[in-house]
Amino acid sequence: MATSSSSTRPPASLKGITSSNVDPDACAVCSSTLPAGPLTAGTSSISVCCGKRSCMDCDRAKRYFVGRGRCPSAVRCLFCNVPVALNDKNRTGSLKKHAKKGRAWGQFLLGLRFARGNSVSQSDYEAKRWFEKASKQGHPDATLNLGVCHLDGRGGCSVDLYKAREFFEKAMTLDSHLADRCHGFLFRIAQRVDSPETKKSILISLANEGYAEAQNNLGRVLMKENDRSNAKAWLVAAALQGDGFSARNILVYCKDLLDMPEAHFWLNIVLRSEEKKDDAVIQKSIEAITANLRKLRDSCGGCGADLVGDRRKYCKQCRTYCYCSHECQKLHWNRTGEGGHRSECMGAKLLEDKMATANSLPRSAGE
Repeated sequence: MATSSSSTRPPASLKGITSSNVDPDACAVCSSTLPAGPLTAGTSSISVCCGKRSCMDCDRAKRYFVGRGRCPSAVRCLFCNVPVALNDKNRTGSLKKHAKKGRAWGQFLLGLRFARGNSVSQSDYEAKRWFEKASKQGHPDATLNLGVCHLDGRGGCSVDLYKAREFFEKAMTLDSHLADRCHGFLFRIAQRVDSPETKKSILISLANEGYAEAQNNLGRVLMKENDRSNAKAWLVAAALQGDGFSARNILVYCKDLLDMPEAHFWLNIVLRSEEKKDDAVIQKSIEAITANLRKLRDSCGGCGADLVGDRRKYCKQCRTYCYCSHECQKLHWNRTGEGGHRSECMGAKLLEDKMATANSLPRSAGE
C-alpha cells in the first residue's frame, strides 16, 4: 500500500535545519550524534543544496567519494543528487533559495554572507534583515548576531543596549553553547549602560554564571555600596579563577577584612602576578601588609616573647606566624576562639587548594 507523502514530512513546528534532516542532532551519513554548538563552530558540515548536516569525518569522506575521478560538472550531492555548488557564487544562490523558502539555517548563513561581503555586496542592512527572519524562527546564532546589531548600531538599528541584552539572553536560552560569547557582549553592555540598577543586575547575572570579570566588577560595585562582606566574596571568587586584578582589589579594598594568613596568601598572589604593581594604591597596600607581617614575626605567636635571629620557627603551612618552640606552636594552633591559628591557617590552605585546582597557581609552601 502506498504511503502518504505527508507521513514522511517533518512536523510543521520543526523549522530550519530540521526541515531537511529527519533528526537534526544526528549525522545524515552515519547517524552519529552531532557535536553540540553553532553551525559556524566547525563541528559539523551542512550541504547548502539540501540542508542536511554531517559530521566532519563523513564530510571529508563524502568530498573524496563524490569528486574522485569525476569532472567538476558531474559532482552531485550524495543526499539529493543535485549538482554540488562548487564556488561561493553558486553556494550563495543555493542559500538564497533556502532562505526564501523560510529555512532558518539558510537565512542565518545568507545573513553572514551579507555581513562579511562574501560573494555578495557587503550590506549590514541585508544581514540584519535575514538575521531577523531566522531569529523569529528561534535560530540562536541569528539571535546573537541581531543583538550585536543593536549593540553596535548596525544595519539601520539605533544603539539600544536594553534590546541588545534581550537578544543575548534569548540566544543563551536557545543554545547554552553560546553562553561564553553572550557573556562577553553582556559585560560590554554593563560597562556602557547608564542605569546603576541595570548595570548591577547584569553583573549579578554574569557573576552567578561564573564570569570572572563580572565578579570582579560586582565586587567593586558592592564595595562602593559599603556591602563589604559580599564584595570580598565576589572578589575572591574572581581571583580563584586567575583574575589578577581581583587579587589586587582584595588587597586594596578588603585588607582590613583579612586575617594575616589570608592576607599573606593574597600578597604572594599579587607579587607573583604579571599585573601592574607599580601604582601608588597597590604599593601602599603591599607595604602595609608587609610591615604587619614583619612585626608579627618579631614575636612568638604562642607566648608573645620577642624572637631574635635563628630562634624563629615558622608555621610550615602558611609561614605567617613564628614560634620560639614546638610547644608554643601547638598552644597557638589549639587555642579556641579569636586568636586561634587552626582556622586561619586552614582557611589559607583551602584558598591555595582551590587556586591549584583551577590551575592558576602551582602548589607551593608560602614565602
